Amino acid sequence: MDLRNDPVEAYEDLIRLRPPAVDFLLPHGNWSRPPPGRVPGGGTPYADWLIAVFDRWYGAAAAETAVRILEGILVLVLGGRSGTEGIGPEPAAVVVVESDGSIELSDALKSAYHGAPRTGLHVTTDPFGAVFDVPGVAVRRPPPAACRPCPHLRVCGGGHVAHRYRAGAGFDHPSVYCPDLYRLIEHIGGRVASDLVRLRA
Repeated sequence: MDLRNDPVEAYEDLIRLRPPAVDFLLPHGNWSRPPPGRVPGGGTPYADWLIAVFDRWYGAAAAETAVRILEGILVLVLGGRSGTEGIGPEPAAVVVVESDGSIELSDALKSAYHGAPRTGLHVTTDPFGAVFDVPGVAVRRPPPAACRPCPHLRVCGGGHVAHRYRAGAGFDHPSVYCPDLYRLIEHIGGRVASDLVRLRA
């Protein structure tokens, strides 16, 4: 995502290519290195951008394409599981095999600090599932303590682990995108709830 681009134009340019699915990725940033446009008390620029896309996508007369982040939130709002890294309470079931055979966590963690994805595991000696047994690996992080009272925790899951990092304090923080995620989930949940009420009337 680039906030400088018009969201609806970006979406419509993509669907002209007739893709089966698209996604809009939040730029990797954290509390020590915030993403562009994400400043404390600076509004919800990423939510505003994605809400414009959601309203255009969701309001279309016929399905045009899948939008992974939006479908992930919709599924979670309706009680399902998203299967999308960074959305939902389940840990990401993703590992990366480097060219030397090292088993690492998601490449996104490289945005936190050098070596963050390392596990010390290797394909010649370890099964992929061993990643979940490595003490302190980011994939096993529970939701941050500050997120536990949040009404949207079941949907947000605390956000992408890489986006929770603060230098010197680790990953036990809400996502740097917390205000954006909260607003986006509220908007999507509100639209779906309103439609369900209308359909039952």
